[in-house]
Amino acid sequence: MKKIFTKKMTILFASVLFSGATAFATVDIEANETYTQNFDGIGTEATATLPTGWKADKQTSVKTLGTYAAGVSATERQGGNNMSTTAGNGIYNFGAGDLATATDRAVGGLSSSSASKSVNFYVKLTNNGTTPISSFTISYDVEKYRMGSRTEEFAIEMYYSADDERYTSAGTDFITSFAGDETNSGYESTPGVTKSVTSKTLSQPLAVGESIYLAWSYSVASGTYTSNAQALGLDNVSITANAATGIANITNNATVVANNGSIVVTATEGAEIEVYTTAGQKIASAIATGNQDIIAVSAKGIVIVKVGTETIKVVL
Repeated sequence: MKKIFTKKMTILFASVLFSGATAFATVDIEANETYTQNFDGIGTEATATLPTGWKADKQTSVKTLGTYAAGVSATERQGGNNMSTTAGNGIYNFGAGDLATATDRAVGGLSSSSASKSVNFYVKLTNNGTTPISSFTISYDVEKYRMGSRTEEFAIEMYYSADDERYTSAGTDFITSFAGDETNSGYESTPGVTKSVTSKTLSQPLAVGESIYLAWSYSVASGTYTSNAQALGLDNVSITANAATGIANITNNATVVANNGSIVVTATEGAEIEVYTTAGQKIASAIATGNQDIIAVSAKGIVIVKVGTETIKVVL
């Protein structure tokens, strides 16, 4: 079952410390294009500015997301080789090497017993092309910068949202966890351990001009205790926007895309959507939500999609 988080106000730190940050920055992407981010460009400062389109926050509850809109635009701490067993909690700019000079950077978090129980990083993607996006192929590394003697595992899990209010888990392919250690010591050479998510599919379409939010959430994997935590980082993000596999059709009031056995319709809220075979048999129907509606159909070949009073032929 998918996990859904409802909108939660971020802590006061998030709302006031970086109040001058641009709230509407975005990463533009289009079908058949790949966006990459290795965070090396943020530099070595503890308060490093995040790349365009990225935000962060920290929460006082485990497995809790805030929103991109309320996030901050900079890290607040730095870490690297030989992290202290008493390192402070918060939003980190990690360096693979000396914390102050390493050019290979990552972003991440560290919990304490009572604070930064979730540290989240968000990116806002906007389809600025002329073709609907059917899905995304995503890769990234999760790096461990400090050990933690907490028995429970710590993890980074990816989520997504169409509205920056309700975030849904992207599934088990996007959960990366690390077993507990015997000590809270740092690594002599960082990152001490790296695990990779490689070419996994997020099956979420994105219409032209619309946006999707991705979030990577650092937290303890189970339970609510976060003392003796591991420090984990996110690095080498790669996001490929996949074009629809069928024929995209645009009516006066809607976009209709055939994609892997489904019809994806973006239409005015309340519009009636019906799918027919070429013989005139109705095989599916729905009421448009005003966002993207995915309608599974069993037919192959040409089907007829009716949106309101307009009809379109679509190839599955």
